[in-house]
Amino acid sequence: MKPLCSHLLGAEAGSFPFRERLILDYYDGLAVGIVSCADCDATYVLELLDWDQGLRRRVFRLATISREIVAEYEVKGGRATCKLESGQLELEALLSQREATRTLFALDVDGLRLIASASLEGVPIPTGPWGELREVGQDERWFGLLGLTKER
Repeated sequence: MKPLCSHLLGAEAGSFPFRERLILDYYDGLAVGIVSCADCDATYVLELLDWDQGLRRRVFRLATISREIVAEYEVKGGRATCKLESGQLELEALLSQREATRTLFALDVDGLRLIASASLEGVPIPTGPWGELREVGQDERWFGLLGLTKER
């Protein structure tokens, strides 16, 4: 597993330590996206694990990904195509290049601010697509692991 940059490890609640690059999936707010560290431009994939009742506070897992792979995807993704399956295959190829970290971030997706973050050792973090996680919106543990109470 690749380590995070020091800027994200030390990010304070209330700040937004990311620059948004690409929104890859959206469900009343960010579900999957490519972001960069606001300070050093290290590139990451944010992927939804859970949300609270209002869908505003969300817990994301974080993975590293190379800037070059993202740049290549941006070039390919920028071309119009009438074949939906080719776009899905390119997205899957992009996400297959990510490297999981042990870090979770709780974000306020409306206010674009960090609520909490934690690096977790020994806790299995799912790696499949967020839409295939049966417990999204119903699982208490992700908010709890970040020291937060999930609003219902």
